[in-house]
Amino acid sequence: AAKSAGVPVILDAGGMDAPMPPELLNVVDIFSPNESELARLTCMSTESFEQIGQAVVKCHKMGVKQVLVKLGAKGSALFIEGEKPIKQTIISAARVLDTTGAGDTFTAAFAVALVEGKTKEECMRFAAAAASLCVQVKGAIPSMPDRTSVLHLLQTGDRSDASNDNKIEAPRSKRGTENSTEDSCSAINSCFRLSSSLQIEKGNKLLRKILILFVQQMANEVVLLDFEMSPIAARVRIALE
Repeated sequence: AAKSAGVPVILDAGGMDAPMPPELLNVVDIFSPNESELARLTCMSTESFEQIGQAVVKCHKMGVKQVLVKLGAKGSALFIEGEKPIKQTIISAARVLDTTGAGDTFTAAFAVALVEGKTKEECMRFAAAAASLCVQVKGAIPSMPDRTSVLHLLQTGDRSDASNDNKIEAPRSKRGTENSTEDSCSAINSCFRLSSSLQIEKGNKLLRKILILFVQQMANEVVLLDFEMSPIAARVRIALE
């Protein structure tokens, strides 16, 4: 019904362990499996990118013209019959807590961007940003990000460098940048003075659990994104507040 109405049909292969009916693939515009699902459904190896391409060719012969393959840590690739594959690297996450639902989030975000008229490359990057945010939160449903979060990540770019636990990025703001920086640095210095006074042991992993983020729109504020429940972490939280 969707196909006859001119509505794009995207089929996520998650959970499928049986051959795809040809009559189903014939009405699918974009088929979206991960590596293991692609291997299982085509009965072909997908260990290398070349092998993935060969498995995709089999999907083309089965009737689906576009195959969006999720490659986990290696990113993703969109294979359009007769065209060069479009590759998208991952947008690094500061931390990975739970990958449950990341594939669903990726496909859903791709669909959103597609129906909004974005290019295939833009769709891939939008989906990669959504998936990056997804793996940083536990749970399949709670981890799915909202549009604002995805757009913010895309605007600020790849945060892979910011994942360094010891790195603190100076705030950027059009208003009072100098004062904002001084205020924020003062708050951070107080935090580290507190940690020193508590005689935190060298190598303690707790400090690596604490991520301080300067938010561009609120350069005066320091936000504690996450902390591990303990007396030390509670004191750090109080210091920040």
